[in-house]
Amino acid sequence: MSPKAAAFLLGLLIATTGAQDSPSPQQLTDLIGQYFTQLSNNAKETLRQAQQLDISQFRDQIQDHLQTINPYTEEMQKKLILYITQISEEVEKLNEKFKIELEQLQADITPFAVDVQNQVTTAAENLKAQLTPYTEQLRATTDHVATQISQKLAYSLQELQAQVKENVGDPATLSPYIQRLQETVNQQVADIKVQLGPFPAELKAKADQAVEELYKRLSPYAQTTPEQLRRQLEELSFQVEKSAEAFRDKLQGEAEQLRGRLDTLLQGDLVSHLDSLKRDVGQQIEEFRQQAGSYGDSFNQLVVEKMQKLGERLQPHASGVEDHLSFLEKEVKEKFVAFTDSLRQTEERLLPALEEA
Repeated sequence: MSPKAAAFLLGLLIATTGAQDSPSPQQLTDLIGQYFTQLSNNAKETLRQAQQLDISQFRDQIQDHLQTINPYTEEMQKKLILYITQISEEVEKLNEKFKIELEQLQADITPFAVDVQNQVTTAAENLKAQLTPYTEQLRATTDHVATQISQKLAYSLQELQAQVKENVGDPATLSPYIQRLQETVNQQVADIKVQLGPFPAELKAKADQAVEELYKRLSPYAQTTPEQLRRQLEELSFQVEKSAEAFRDKLQGEAEQLRGRLDTLLQGDLVSHLDSLKRDVGQQIEEFRQQAGSYGDSFNQLVVEKMQKLGERLQPHASGVEDHLSFLEKEVKEKFVAFTDSLRQTEERLLPALEEA
């Protein structure tokens, strides 16, 4: 990432946070991931845009931006400007280092290229087989929790329907049953999160184990470049970690979306559309069942593909350009974690003084 590319990143930060808000440490960290995702998905176009930018122009924009925010944030903003410039130079050196390391590793294992590819292929097939029982168990558990919430809500709806028949014209008597429906939704969604929650970590643990075993398999072919090989496997582990985090967030998000959709259905005049309500509730639960149950298969496929790409990258004359971006993302995120910690410390130090003023 050149200084101009860093300026492009800083420009994205301004556009993302808006002129009136100071970017939070979490926004800074999240933006790093967004930047490298964009760069990886459309590297040529992103770099072309970055090359057309002048870092001095963005410094001017940031200075204008500083005038619109609270005084206590000025120090943090100035640190950010300086840090973006410094880290861009460091990352440029890292990028070149990664390229050289990959070339050294490729040269070391070239005489064994076929064996290395076979080892990676076998490891990928083994990983897929090892993850499959977990993905099947995820589907089974998803089916179970979906059936459970369906049955619980069906029972509550039946109670409500019975009360409607007994208390025609007296909606006040129905309030406890409607409240019970809403409580059932909340309780069941919380239970779904508990039952599905462990799966991403369990699949990640199996994938991490497979990565470590692959390192042991490949080590004999990289006698003079063990550290270079280790870095390639660390990059694979980083991609596994990112995939597991996305997997976890999708499962939790799917449960929350189910809560939101069911809450929406339980608003308004329930009495007049009880029959359609049963059908609509069942449809939302079925959509949840299908979507959440598929995430394990998606994770399995993704990490197996990442391992296969590692095998391709280790072959002679492979470029590995996209994978350098993953390396850089990992390195930059680690540096930004340390930097944002310093931002928090600065904010904690300045805020009490501002409040006393």
